[in-house]
Amino acid sequence: MKKFSIVIASLMFSGAASAIQFPTSGLLIQQDCLNLNEDVRLNLTAGVVAGVNCRSNSTNPLLPNRVAIAACHTAGMLKSRSITQRTDTTVTPNVVVTGCVVGTDAGCAVSTVSGASVPGATTLAGTVNIGFPGTGSCTVGVADTAAGAL
Repeated sequence: MKKFSIVIASLMFSGAASAIQFPTSGLLIQQDCLNLNEDVRLNLTAGVVAGVNCRSNSTNPLLPNRVAIAACHTAGMLKSRSITQRTDTTVTPNVVVTGCVVGTDAGCAVSTVSGASVPGATTLAGTVNIGFPGTGSCTVGVADTAAGAL
């Protein structure tokens, strides 16, 4: 989680659109993600894969520029479990937020999920949220798809 914060904190806006997969640690080159001010090194621990998605409003003026990153562990939990979540309608597009408090947070409910958990964050909100795509095990493709959906 700490590495997500470091990467997100170092992101700056400019333009273009791209999706980059990281099956291992690597360098996110500014030319591949023009929303970056400089190259950023992603340091992933063993078994962790990540996807980075750069979006520019030059392709769709209704969507803001942003960089999103999502990652998961290839040996992470897959069994069915209960979590709390709600849909945040104050942002566009709407975001499903996990870890809310039932009875305190409006719209918070207990849900059953299974498969890999995929933490992700964007330069729009800056906070790390956990997604459950329900796709079974974690792969670099799952992480990349999750980043694109943020």
